[in-house]
Amino acid sequence: MRKTVVIVCSFIVLTFMGSNHSFAQQKVVTGPEWNFVLGDWVGEGSGKPGEGTGWFTFNKDLGGNILVRKNHTLFPATNGKAETSHDDLLVVYLDNAGALTKAIYFDNEGHVINYTVSFNQTEKSLIFTSDIQQNMPRFRLTYKALENNMLNIDFEFAPPNHPEAFSKYISGKAHRKTATEKLN
Repeated sequence: MRKTVVIVCSFIVLTFMGSNHSFAQQKVVTGPEWNFVLGDWVGEGSGKPGEGTGWFTFNKDLGGNILVRKNHTLFPATNGKAETSHDDLLVVYLDNAGALTKAIYFDNEGHVINYTVSFNQTEKSLIFTSDIQQNMPRFRLTYKALENNMLNIDFEFAPPNHPEAFSKYISGKAHRKTATEKLN
């Protein structure tokens, strides 16, 4: 039995070493187009759930092979509704061609969204657009660079029967965290 396990493990290692998906061939996240979102951010916005404040971080991880965004938003109590918070994680990863064109999103409400990622050089914006799925809404998340270390952030959705008819759900602005601000 032990010999079989050793043979199988050796086969798996050799297969990965000889394939196009070799860990050694993985490209590292590069390019100045991503730099404008990297770092710690503090923001506020409004939309369907109401006005909220929060923070997010956008950092390279795993030796520069992925980008990770962690987000926390707090919606204060209003009109008899209790205070609520929203936490999510977004991982941007390299596709098979070594480009940062894929992302996956998870949140504390149980949502999982697969995104295609694009960069608009003219507007200096990073756009995450969810895949079209039958009978499901479609989502688009856009980060646009503004002057003075600011970002504009829009989260839009499109109804299942009109996957290109995006309408704004949440909009906000964020600024780079200063030395005196805390991310709680």
